[in-house]
Amino acid sequence: MKEALPSPYASVAQRAAALLINLFLFAVVTSLLPLIVLRLSGGLVDVMIVEGFSGALFLLVLVFCWVKLRGSPGQLLMGCYVADEQSHSPIGWKSAVVRALGYLVSLVPLGMGFLWAIWDKRHQGWHDKLAGTLVLQDHHHELNDESQKSLQQLLKELR
Repeated sequence: MKEALPSPYASVAQRAAALLINLFLFAVVTSLLPLIVLRLSGGLVDVMIVEGFSGALFLLVLVFCWVKLRGSPGQLLMGCYVADEQSHSPIGWKSAVVRALGYLVSLVPLGMGFLWAIWDKRHQGWHDKLAGTLVLQDHHHELNDESQKSLQQLLKELR
């Protein structure tokens, strides 16, 4: 009997966990950076400006990670990566910037753009649709993990 191939798309649970990890990192950055800047400036810089700068910096870090590492820290920890929706190849700077700005579009209507991945057959959020991206599972790493292989696969490798 032939085993069904797993879905190439990252599950909603993987995406949600990755988002929570990224939000935790964002919370750390947005709480520490303003404290440092305000301390160094002697209180001369407005807190809202520093918070806005922190958010922009976080989006820039995500863009860098998507282009250079193929995923955000949360996505990489969850075994996922961001790819072009047509070719499944790594995304470029333009797609990454559109995807990051799409986060704002996804967030504004009560997070509906993120929740959209629940109903979408390819688990795309609005930011993915805007940027032409997918979040895929990294099956290559999973298949190299002996614990993820079936008994049939292990026996076949012994022959």
